[in-house]
Amino acid sequence: MIKTAGILKKTFRDADIIGRIGGDEFAVCIMEDDTSTAEGITKRLEENIRIANNIKTAPCELSISAGISRFEAFSQGTFEQMLAQADGLMYEKKRTRQQT
Repeated sequence: MIKTAGILKKTFRDADIIGRIGGDEFAVCIMEDDTSTAEGITKRLEENIRIANNIKTAPCELSISAGISRFEAFSQGTFEQMLAQADGLMYEKKRTRQQT
Protein backbone atom coordinates (compact mmCIF):
# COMPACT_ATOMS: atom_id res chain seq x y z
CA MET A 1 0.00 0.00 0.00
CA ILE A 2 2.90 2.37 0.65
CA LYS A 3 4.12 1.86 -2.92
CA THR A 4 0.65 2.66 -4.26
CA ALA A 5 0.39 5.80 -2.14
CA GLY A 6 3.77 6.99 -3.45
CA ILE A 7 2.70 6.50 -7.06
CA LEU A 8 -0.59 8.33 -6.50
CA LYS A 9 1.20 11.20 -4.75
CA LYS A 10 3.70 11.45 -7.62
CA THR A 11 0.95 11.39 -10.26
CA PHE A 12 -1.66 13.72 -8.76
CA ARG A 13 -1.58 17.15 -7.12
CA ASP A 14 -2.45 18.19 -3.57
CA ALA A 15 -5.72 19.76 -4.82
CA ASP A 16 -6.90 16.47 -6.40
CA ILE A 17 -9.09 14.14 -4.36
CA ILE A 18 -8.18 10.44 -4.42
CA GLY A 19 -10.45 7.87 -2.86
CA ARG A 20 -9.91 4.15 -2.50
CA ILE A 21 -13.09 2.36 -3.46
CA GLY A 22 -11.70 -1.05 -2.48
CA GLY A 23 -8.92 -3.46 -3.40
CA ASP A 24 -7.05 -1.97 -6.37
CA GLU A 25 -9.89 0.44 -7.21
CA PHE A 26 -9.49 4.20 -6.89
CA ALA A 27 -11.62 7.18 -7.93
CA VAL A 28 -9.84 10.45 -8.64
CA CYS A 29 -11.49 13.87 -8.85
CA ILE A 30 -9.31 16.51 -10.52
CA MET A 31 -10.17 19.73 -8.70
CA GLU A 32 -8.14 22.35 -10.56
CA ASP A 33 -9.08 23.28 -14.09
CA ASP A 34 -5.93 23.25 -16.19
CA THR A 35 -4.70 21.99 -19.54
CA SER A 36 -4.24 18.39 -18.40
CA THR A 37 -6.68 15.91 -19.87
CA ALA A 38 -7.96 12.78 -18.20
CA GLU A 39 -6.18 10.77 -20.91
CA GLY A 40 -2.89 12.56 -20.23
CA ILE A 41 -3.22 12.04 -16.50
CA THR A 42 -4.07 8.37 -17.04
CA LYS A 43 -0.96 7.96 -19.20
CA ARG A 44 1.15 9.61 -16.49
CA LEU A 45 -0.32 7.21 -13.90
CA GLU A 46 0.35 4.20 -16.15
CA GLU A 47 3.92 5.37 -16.73
CA ASN A 48 4.54 5.82 -13.00
CA ILE A 49 3.20 2.30 -12.38
CA ARG A 50 5.43 0.91 -15.16
CA ILE A 51 8.48 2.62 -13.64
CA ALA A 52 7.65 1.27 -10.16
CA ASN A 53 7.15 -2.24 -11.54
CA ASN A 54 10.55 -2.12 -13.25
CA ILE A 55 12.15 -1.82 -9.82
CA LYS A 56 12.28 -5.47 -8.80
CA THR A 57 11.97 -5.09 -5.03
CA ALA A 58 8.37 -6.29 -4.72
CA PRO A 59 7.29 -9.92 -5.04
CA CYS A 60 4.55 -8.99 -7.54
CA GLU A 61 3.62 -6.26 -10.01
CA LEU A 62 1.44 -3.37 -8.93
CA SER A 63 -1.86 -2.82 -10.71
CA ILE A 64 -4.29 0.05 -10.12
CA SER A 65 -7.76 0.55 -11.54
CA ALA A 66 -8.64 4.25 -11.54
CA GLY A 67 -11.43 6.39 -12.91
CA ILE A 68 -10.73 10.10 -13.31
CA SER A 69 -13.30 12.89 -13.42
CA ARG A 70 -12.65 16.63 -13.62
CA PHE A 71 -14.26 19.40 -11.61
CA GLU A 72 -15.76 22.01 -13.92
CA ALA A 73 -15.96 25.43 -12.27
CA PHE A 74 -19.26 26.39 -13.89
CA SER A 75 -20.90 22.99 -13.62
CA GLN A 76 -23.99 22.46 -11.50
CA GLY A 77 -22.79 18.95 -10.63
CA THR A 78 -22.18 17.77 -7.08
CA PHE A 79 -19.14 16.03 -5.66
CA GLU A 80 -21.20 12.85 -5.41
CA GLN A 81 -21.87 13.06 -9.16
CA MET A 82 -18.14 13.51 -9.81
CA LEU A 83 -17.38 10.47 -7.69
CA ALA A 84 -20.04 8.42 -9.45
CA GLN A 85 -18.60 9.46 -12.83
CA ALA A 86 -15.06 8.49 -11.75
CA ASP A 87 -16.33 5.17 -10.40
CA GLY A 88 -18.19 4.44 -13.67
CA LEU A 89 -15.10 5.27 -15.73
CA MET A 90 -12.99 2.96 -13.58
CA TYR A 91 -15.34 0.02 -14.14
CA GLU A 92 -15.50 0.80 -17.87
CA LYS A 93 -11.69 0.62 -18.05
CA LYS A 94 -11.69 -2.66 -16.12
CA ARG A 95 -14.20 -4.17 -18.57
CA THR A 96 -12.14 -2.97 -21.55
CA ARG A 97 -8.97 -4.55 -20.10
CA GLN A 98 -10.72 -7.86 -19.59
CA GLN A 99 -11.91 -7.93 -23.21
CA THR A 100 -8.42 -7.47 -24.67
